[in-house]
Amino acid sequence: MTRKQAGMTATRLSLIPFSLFGGGMEEKIDIEAISRRHIYSIDKLYRMHGGLSSDLVSYDSGVIELEIRKGKRWPKPPELKARQLAECWKSSNRELSNAVAFIVHIDEHKAPTGFSVPADLLKNKDAISALAESIRQTIKAPRADILIATVRGRFDHPRPTSS
Repeated sequence: MTRKQAGMTATRLSLIPFSLFGGGMEEKIDIEAISRRHIYSIDKLYRMHGGLSSDLVSYDSGVIELEIRKGKRWPKPPELKARQLAECWKSSNRELSNAVAFIVHIDEHKAPTGFSVPADLLKNKDAISALAESIRQTIKAPRADILIATVRGRFDHPRPTSS
């Protein structure tokens, strides 16, 4: 169960006010919509090829809060991983472009975060059946994420802190 599912953070469906240019007219942002857009355009590559996934948990007072689930394939240290993904979220989503800091919770994920399938595999019916069964088993598997680090940092500061 993730922190979001346990109710430990703000709801992702809430609309949060933000000012695109730091003053004047405010616009409401939908955390769920931003997260979904980011997952389908950018994060899917991390999920399929890097064994890593990230979700936007909240954005408040210029602070991006992310939850990262990492598998065994991601070799980078937590501080580097947190900064890389926070910068990716900030630069890829105009609603987050004024962010000044980040908080990233990194969980060790015991189930695969995603996968890719070679095109040749789709030509073999037995292989397709085996793949389908593997996907079913992965979906049914219990989710036991373990928090391994919480990293805080500023976008203008080169070294985030880990706790």
